Amino acid sequence: MIYAPTLVDALLALVFGLVIPILMGIKGNQTSQQELPEFSSHQKRQFYIANSIFLFAMAFLVVMVWLYYQRSFDILGFKQPDETTATISYTLLIVFASLYFGDLYYSLKWDADSEDLIKKAPFMPTRWSELPSYLVLCISAGVFEEVVFRGFLIPYVHSMLQHTFLASTWAVVIPTVVFSLAHMYQGKEAVLKIGVFSLLFGLLFFHSGSLLYVIIVHTLIDLIGGLATITSKKA
Repeated sequence: MIYAPTLVDALLALVFGLVIPILMGIKGNQTSQQELPEFSSHQKRQFYIANSIFLFAMAFLVVMVWLYYQRSFDILGFKQPDETTATISYTLLIVFASLYFGDLYYSLKWDADSEDLIKKAPFMPTRWSELPSYLVLCISAGVFEEVVFRGFLIPYVHSMLQHTFLASTWAVVIPTVVFSLAHMYQGKEAVLKIGVFSLLFGLLFFHSGSLLYVIIVHTLIDLIGGLATITSKKA
């Protein structure tokens, strides 16, 4: 996971780790000061596709840098999970599943009847016709966000801080904070939840050395969240 970062890597880390979270923080602060608008189905589809393209562009830059410097894609996690740490990986998956489904159950139990669940995230799908474009976003977020925030940022931070105290810890914590703040537009409560889940994602990637688990889980939880808002709306 350790490599020799260049100025280009530093620029990417600056954009992903500072510029984007700041912009999302500003957007989130503006959103918190006013009532969230309702999204039409057309606006939601535009939102899903636009975000998918944006995430693709971020991951594309990372991949192009890797190709240019002829680096091993194993560093980014493009490999099978490490079997020697399988017990840790499975434990983290169980912990994550317990927390996620517990939170989902709580949200549906207390928010679904009053439609608070949908009001908190008006960009989520509420009709089956919105699901195809939302699925594109789920896959894009699951793959491209993980390439950037786990595959790129964790090895980058680890490589930059490899000679410092608790380098491995910072390699997981810093991208976790960055990833959480990049979702500030979803509100402070969502940022807190995403922070916890992102920490588990970071640990899972760090110990397994692979993006496989986090990509699958990330895609599934986004999809399940969308199905939950659709079915709760129908109910």
